[in-house]
Amino acid sequence: MKKIFSVMIMIAIAVIVMGTAGAQSQINLGPSGGYGGVPFVDSVSSGARVTEVQVSSGAYVDSLQMVLQLPGGQITYMDKHGGDGGNAATFSLRDGEYINAISGSYGQYVDSIRFHTNLRVSPTYGGSGGDADYYYAAPPGWQIVGLYGRSGAYIDAIGVVLAEP
Repeated sequence: MKKIFSVMIMIAIAVIVMGTAGAQSQINLGPSGGYGGVPFVDSVSSGARVTEVQVSSGAYVDSLQMVLQLPGGQITYMDKHGGDGGNAATFSLRDGEYINAISGSYGQYVDSIRFHTNLRVSPTYGGSGGDADYYYAAPPGWQIVGLYGRSGAYIDAIGVVLAEP
């Protein structure tokens, strides 16, 4: 409960920052997880749309990679975060669908992740462990367009990059 409350405070702070920084087009929320690995943040072009998320997982979330469609229609692969282990899966978004939240559990590593869209919720990727839960949601008019956190052999910590479409 204490961890969920902390995440809710971070969301409230982000909403306050977004409300006072009218010119700001992107903001990071998070991360939740351990302190290992190296920091990463997806640098996302204005107007880009997530078309799929590639996930490898087992007991933990091993790696994550977002695939984007740029405003001109070109497809671009963001950097892959994490290691090479786990079972590969792809969560593909439909036309008009966008990610508006992520959730899961974490401990030393990110144990699990789910992607919430305006139309549905993905399967749970990863294991059933974790000491705490996380949930990052985009406020109305915003969407998740990238990932933010720390990674090594696994995803150590996860947060999101938000942008206005």
